[in-house]
Amino acid sequence: MRPSEALATHHAELRELVRRYDVKNPRIFGSALTGTDDDIPRFPPF
Repeated sequence: MRPSEALATHHAELRELVRRYDVKNPRIFGSALTGTDDDIPRFPPF
């Protein structure tokens, strides 16, 4: 599952966690925000 899909699928649960734990300023960033899902870890060849 891509990060943007996980956010969409679990949107209600995430909102509930933010409310329950009184998170003041939650942020989503990177490719999860834009939906490009290209923040895949890249490792040099060994």
